[in-house]
Amino acid sequence: MGNITLVPVWIIQDVLVLIIATLMVFYIIDNEERPKIVLMQFVCFVFFYASVFENVAVFMGSIGKEGFYSYGKSILMIFNVPITVPIIEFLIVYSTLRVLKTINIPSWTKPFIAGLSAMIFDFSLDPVAVKQIFQTSEGIIGRWSYYPIPGEPLIYGEPVMNFTGWIYIAGYWTAFILIGEWWHKKKGYSKLIGYIYPVLASILSLVCLVSPISNFFNFMGPFFNRTSNMQ
Repeated sequence: MGNITLVPVWIIQDVLVLIIATLMVFYIIDNEERPKIVLMQFVCFVFFYASVFENVAVFMGSIGKEGFYSYGKSILMIFNVPITVPIIEFLIVYSTLRVLKTINIPSWTKPFIAGLSAMIFDFSLDPVAVKQIFQTSEGIIGRWSYYPIPGEPLIYGEPVMNFTGWIYIAGYWTAFILIGEWWHKKKGYSKLIGYIYPVLASILSLVCLVSPISNFFNFMGPFFNRTSNMQ
């Protein structure tokens, strides 16, 4: 992992995210009917789902695989990914679902709405991150650096599927969490089920995320390749 990259603006950004995450934890404790289960969702999303996928993508980028990416190092890392990255993703999904709970809409629509919300948020996050490039003791390094495939459709210098990918990161998780909550309720809010379903949701969401299903949704693979305009 090397030395810590001490870039002041990154430290400020990370501290702000950690403060917001702390406030979210207090909000969950004060407002959720079953706060321990929701906090379990938080832990599972960050450590068993999002950070696992992000680390795999960073590893692929580190060995020269086109289409993947890397992060600059922060004070708190989960291997090669700043801990604030999966935390931000959970904050977006959780806040969206909290809003949706106040609206009388069918449950089957929530994964799509959560996914769309995540993609919209991403349009204000990643374009900023990719432009944060600094000279450090490790050399020139970016907050977030993508290695697109030659000929791949880009937006703001990033692959289109980076933005649409957020739909699946949030959508899969939301779908399996809603199923888990239904299962938990059906079993009379069993503590065992309550602690099991967030773990299962993480595993199943991760499997879907790396499966051919996501490639089909992203660019209609295998019928079209990733460099086509089907994205």
